[in-house]
Amino acid sequence: MKVILLLTCVTLISCTVTKSTLKGKHQDTPYQIETTKSFEETWSKLIDLFAQKGLSIKIIDKSSGLITSEKTSFQSSYTYEDALGKPVNPNAFIVVAKTSYMGTVYPPSSLTGEWNVRIKQGEGKTTINVNLVNLNGQYVRLLQGMADKQQVK
Repeated sequence: MKVILLLTCVTLISCTVTKSTLKGKHQDTPYQIETTKSFEETWSKLIDLFAQKGLSIKIIDKSSGLITSEKTSFQSSYTYEDALGKPVNPNAFIVVAKTSYMGTVYPPSSLTGEWNVRIKQGEGKTTINVNLVNLNGQYVRLLQGMADKQQVK
């Protein structure tokens, strides 16, 4: 019985899920844009942008300049790092760590978050702060892959 328990522990330890850590320094503050356009024109264009991109709005408060989207999928908008810690796709919104099991890299099966945009009128300029909040990633395919590989043995 002790031998079986020991072999099971050794097998589980040797086949653990590996998650790489991010090496690079990635933006962790809101992305900020300044424009000379008025608050009204900027607000209108931002509403149009949400509509054009098909982003559902959860909160809209013009008096505070705040727009927050409903939960949005980033499944097609993420990337991994290269060996130097730089994003493979510099245009991606999110950088995720590689997660692998027995040599196979598994992409996230779900990656969601919310856009949080705030517009403020200043002296002769309008500032737009864009932030991603409530990010969530799931790896269901990883669990399925682990089960499939365990059944093959």
